[in-house]
Amino acid sequence: MGAIRKTLSVGTLGLVRFRSKTERLERAEASQREAEIAQELEHEARVEAEAKMVEVHHELRSSRRALRKAKRHAARQAKVPAKRQAKRID
Repeated sequence: MGAIRKTLSVGTLGLVRFRSKTERLERAEASQREAEIAQELEHEARVEAEAKMVEVHHELRSSRRALRKAKRHAARQAKVPAKRQAKRID
């Protein structure tokens, strides 16, 4: 940034812009690149999180099935001794 432009900006109380058009354009392009990189990182993080959610959902469904199966098995096993006792009494 030139000292002349800075002095002129201060001397005119901001009527003359502090940065030139090319410098403002460079800064805008740099900001745009940074925003695009941030957006890409956010997108990758979102895709990864969604994949993890799907995986957890499948694990949850399978664990629920296993729990129901175990409960049914336990209920059946609980009935078996009752049937054996009933046979002994008769």
